[in-house]
Amino acid sequence: MVRFEELAMPLFDSLYNFARWLAQNPNDAEDLVQETYLKALRGFASFEPGTNFRRWIFRILRNTFLGSCSKLERRMTQAMDSEEDLPVASATS
Repeated sequence: MVRFEELAMPLFDSLYNFARWLAQNPNDAEDLVQETYLKALRGFASFEPGTNFRRWIFRILRNTFLGSCSKLERRMTQAMDSEEDLPVASATS
């Protein structure tokens, strides 16, 4: 845990700036960074010491963002599909 903090915490501002650029929204960027740190902490055992930690955690952030985009697209598609099932109101003159 201490080793993770030593590597991850100095990157917080850079990760947030990248997340803000990706998400184009400060609230979404905060959520993205929080989820990134959680995933990185859970997967820290798979990080190979001596490799580029910065690249590793930025890749997690990017993949998390891309995953959230595809989930949003699926939700939007499902919502639009369900709207197509609604009866169409007829216009009366």
